[in-house]
Amino acid sequence: MPGLKSVNTDKQRILFVDDSKTQLILVSALLKEAGYEVYTSENIWVSSLVLSIKPHLILMDIEVNGFNGTDTVKSLKLGRAGKGVVILLYSSKTASELTHLCNACGADGYICKSDGGEHLVEIVNASLDVTKVATTN
Repeated sequence: MPGLKSVNTDKQRILFVDDSKTQLILVSALLKEAGYEVYTSENIWVSSLVLSIKPHLILMDIEVNGFNGTDTVKSLKLGRAGKGVVILLYSSKTASELTHLCNACGADGYICKSDGGEHLVEIVNASLDVTKVATTN
């Protein structure tokens, strides 16, 4: 894909999908500061991007430009692009709504947008089991 830099195998890669430029900038900065290699997309048609960058985790907004992100999660989980990839829903919906959506689409968990940046990094770290990765390398 044009403009894609080569994949750095030293850092864990995260693909963040959201249609808000503000969210893309803020969350990407937090994750980069935490040591992750971050890629972003403003649309949910990410299968080829996932195959290209081979992310360890995808952070998926639920509503992206009028499309349903949970449908993309289902598709990724069923196809080869999403094999072995942790997928977290990212939304301003309530925890109970997100729990239901995770169960329905096969997402591995969720992060509420209202929980703040520190919580986001904690959940990403836990989802990727950063301590395990750090001690086995």
